Amino acid sequence: MLVFCAVFLLWHGFALSTLAGWWASGFVGALHLASSVPLSFAYQVVMCGAFAAVLAPGVPGRAPHRKS
Repeated sequence: MLVFCAVFLLWHGFALSTLAGWWASGFVGALHLASSVPLSFAYQVVMCGAFAAVLAPGVPGRAPHRKS
C-alpha cells in the first residue's frame, strides 16, 4: 500500500510541477481536466496532499531523546 501511494504521490507531484511550468513535458495535454488549468492544478494539489497524508504515518520517525 505504501509503495502504491508513493508512486502515485510521485506521479501527481510530477503532474503538479509540469502544470506549474517548472519543466516542459509531452504530458501537459493529458494532465488537463476539462481543459481547465486551475481545476487541473487544484486536483493535483489535492491528490498530492491525500497521498502524502497516507504516507506520512508509514515513514519511520526518530525516537525521542531520553534524558538519563
